[in-house]
Amino acid sequence: MLKKSLVFILLAIVFNFAQGTPDTNKTDSLFYTDSLIAEQLALDTKHSYDIYYQNQIENERNQEGIGLNVLGSISGALLTGLGLTVMTGLSNEGATGAILAMPLLVSGVTILTANISGINESKAHAKRRMTYERAHQLYQSRKTGATEPAETASDSVAYNTLVAEQLALDPSHDYDSYFIEEIEKERSQESIAENVIGTIAGVGVTTLGVIVLASMAGGSDDLDNALNDVACFIIGVPLVAGGLPLTIYNIYAIHRDVGHKHQRIKNEETYEYYKSGKLRRSEAQIFVTPTFNVANAATGLNLLVLF
Repeated sequence: MLKKSLVFILLAIVFNFAQGTPDTNKTDSLFYTDSLIAEQLALDTKHSYDIYYQNQIENERNQEGIGLNVLGSISGALLTGLGLTVMTGLSNEGATGAILAMPLLVSGVTILTANISGINESKAHAKRRMTYERAHQLYQSRKTGATEPAETASDSVAYNTLVAEQLALDPSHDYDSYFIEEIEKERSQESIAENVIGTIAGVGVTTLGVIVLASMAGGSDDLDNALNDVACFIIGVPLVAGGLPLTIYNIYAIHRDVGHKHQRIKNEETYEYYKSGKLRRSEAQIFVTPTFNVANAATGLNLLVLF
């Protein structure tokens, strides 16, 4: 039974990793759009966009965090394996085996699932970072005579505005899908509510474990108290061991997802700048100028329409 369960868990892990296999076509399509943006930004000789790319690269790098997810996955797998071992070892005890094993299994599977999902998210951030790095290299190879950035464009919001205004000048491409994809990418990773619930659950499990451990009689020679202490220790330690990693992970995830929310808001503001710039570009401009013909003693008006 134990071997079959472990094989099933390993297959589930492999399946999850297969689901997160990089999509080469999607990555190439993403770089194609970013290369168009890099080419367009390189035409702007009034500003340097190196800091913009550096901000984008660092933002993705800060959200990779794959090392923490790997450690969390290992912890979850160990807790799950320990729970299965306890349940198998006490298979003849019925309810006792289930009571002792369930905290380990629930905590272990929750931590394992969350961290495997986190690994796939980290891989997506790593792909996005590499795409930005390639686009930055292309931008640097194309730009000529770009000046140093102005002091008013020292933060990422100002740079996003400059990027939107520059892209709005390009009549040959429509970048709406690019901005929409960037917004939805961040929105899809805003699982703040789930992480708050996970934090509450982790704190609850940890508190329950502490309460169980605190109920130990401690040092009593009475047989019933000694058995009670053993039972409290067996139940309390797994609860604390499972609750603490669950709490720590979800607190970290809340901080990470708040960053996704702020980035989404910035992307939405940038998209609004792009749409307003594109609208200004598409509006017809009408100029009426007077003309004088001295030779024929005539006057008139010239009408010039620019699209």
